[in-house]
Amino acid sequence: MKRCVLSSPLRSSSARSAKLTSLPLLRTQVAIRFRRKRGRPLCLILQNSHFIHDDEDGHALLHMLQQRAEAWSQAGVVTMIFLSDNFHTYAHLKRNATRMHVLSIRDLTPHETHTFLEGTHGRLYPDQPPVTKQQTLRVWDLIGGRLNYLAKVVKRDDMEEAAQALVDEEKEWLHSKLGLIPDHDGACSRASLSSSPASSRSITDVSSLPQTTSWTSRR
Repeated sequence: MKRCVLSSPLRSSSARSAKLTSLPLLRTQVAIRFRRKRGRPLCLILQNSHFIHDDEDGHALLHMLQQRAEAWSQAGVVTMIFLSDNFHTYAHLKRNATRMHVLSIRDLTPHETHTFLEGTHGRLYPDQPPVTKQQTLRVWDLIGGRLNYLAKVVKRDDMEEAAQALVDEEKEWLHSKLGLIPDHDGACSRASLSSSPASSRSITDVSSLPQTTSWTSRR
């Protein structure tokens, strides 16, 4: 299937809205020609749709794209897919969806993680021994079952080292965010400032505790 991928982030909602006013007619003609030539609808993927601002202009843009996607789908000329890493996009699409499937992709379980790591890592590194369940559990205990993280880890020779590197990177990001706190006034703000270092230390201490996840068989 030929894919038309729209991967550039939509950072300015109002500006993009103006530019997209002429999009439906142009894209419809292209999609109709593709349908007649190939006998199947075009696939348009809108990546990083969470970059659409969570404000009035962003909601208007997202609603316009959603209406166009449903119209194209009903006509059988385009299948449009929105990909987002933020809940506000999912909630807005879910609220206004009439002829659209809105799905929330959950994290993988340990069993699903093992299947993914075993198959993908074995294909990328055929000379290495197969991934064991114990290795999968150690990786899953570190980074969980989020596909975004697992896709980064599975490409590395040493997956456990790569998973630990991701954890260290997230810790550094968290420490940098808690350390750079702007000046605020008021008792609540002062209480937040005083509790932030303690919160950082607590999170670090909890992440350093030994993991107790056990492997259970799937029924």
